[in-house]
Amino acid sequence: MKEILILSALFFSLSINAQIHTTTADTSGIKFIEPPDSTGFGTPDGKLVNKQIGAIGGTIISDDGRVALIFPAGALTENTTISIQPITNPAPNGAGKAYDFEPSGIQFKKPVQIIFHYTDEEAETCPADLMGFAIQDQKGKWSFFDYDDWDSTAKILKGFIHHFSDFTDYDNLVIRPGGSGSVMPNESISVMGYDRSGVVESGEYEGEYEFANLNSKNRMGWFVNDVPKGNEFEGTMDNRIHTIAGKTYVFGIYDAPRYLPVKNPVRIKLAVYCYSKKLKKKAWRSFSCEILVYDSYRVSVISEFTARIGMASKLVDSASFIVSIFPFKSYIDDIKNYEPIVIREGRNGPFKEKIFTDQAQGSIHLTEVIKNFSLSKDNPPEAYFEFSSFLILRCVVQYSARGIKGPEESVYAKSIPGEINFIANGQEQHISEQNGEGGEYHVIVKPHRRK
Repeated sequence: MKEILILSALFFSLSINAQIHTTTADTSGIKFIEPPDSTGFGTPDGKLVNKQIGAIGGTIISDDGRVALIFPAGALTENTTISIQPITNPAPNGAGKAYDFEPSGIQFKKPVQIIFHYTDEEAETCPADLMGFAIQDQKGKWSFFDYDDWDSTAKILKGFIHHFSDFTDYDNLVIRPGGSGSVMPNESISVMGYDRSGVVESGEYEGEYEFANLNSKNRMGWFVNDVPKGNEFEGTMDNRIHTIAGKTYVFGIYDAPRYLPVKNPVRIKLAVYCYSKKLKKKAWRSFSCEILVYDSYRVSVISEFTARIGMASKLVDSASFIVSIFPFKSYIDDIKNYEPIVIREGRNGPFKEKIFTDQAQGSIHLTEVIKNFSLSKDNPPEAYFEFSSFLILRCVVQYSARGIKGPEESVYAKSIPGEINFIANGQEQHISEQNGEGGEYHVIVKPHRRK
């Protein structure tokens, strides 16, 4: 019998922080955890479907069309209200939603067939021939079992059950990024394996694990957006090793590129040469997950303006915020709107201009409302978004001449900036923009990285 060391029922998790900021991974924080067979229960996550089914049999289909139960004649002895409701999925390696079948605990005289539909995306996460079914009893314990048949064209798994409880399909092996599953440019994140594989019971591979061992001798390879090992534009994947109980196991490290990749989230794929019980042979199978690469910058906006043209006054207003850039959305936080500062009050011949800034917002006032976000497909990309502009109080002025003071006047104008655009290249940038009234405001963009 071949000696096969596999990543068996072990979940790689990083304590505290999943990101690894050096090219050599520090594995001291890695924990190997047995996947739980007992969990809490799912909660309703979809529409409940009811149907009366009696001794002659019948079919009920979940509202989302994902699960069908086919009752043969004689499975039930009397008319029974059967229901299916999608619920959240707490199962280890559970795929998508789970389903609550009611009445819970009912026993059938004949097996009831389950028809389960899977998606292309789910098949990319774990091949269909390496999926399985799981049911949860009233104590929260999950039991895992093989389906009986599958149709790869129709994307259907078929199996049988003898009683009702919560149900899901699950993946025998998945790969997952650590932490939140997101990373910034030039940073790294671990990609970990989570395995529920079993042992081959008979035949040429009897006693061997169904899936190839994840160690340095395996025939396996990483892909980043379908590029073998990745590249400077997509980011790169490489193996790291960890030794436990004298055995050396492999996990992956994704090193994000210098700039945001065009195809984002980044799809990580692990190809492994492994044994498939359904195929009854060893074959190349692939497992995938996604990693979101985002960028973040602190942006400062500075504006110089006058209360009234010709009076030569000078006021300065400023604000700052952090913008986080994701593939299809930009978020801002840590907004700081500073009070306007009078640098010089106005004067023109005998006329004087007194300026008051109490309760005034100046020329800049930022809110969290941004719109029309876009991210170009350049490398590095250009980020663009607009702020909602509204009328604000710039300042209050009072004019006087030869000791005679006039009334105090409020000066209003539309807030700036109207738009922000810069290159997401990880570099400090200084940009001048028109304020729409013949003046300029200045934007300073600095990379903002986690500490």
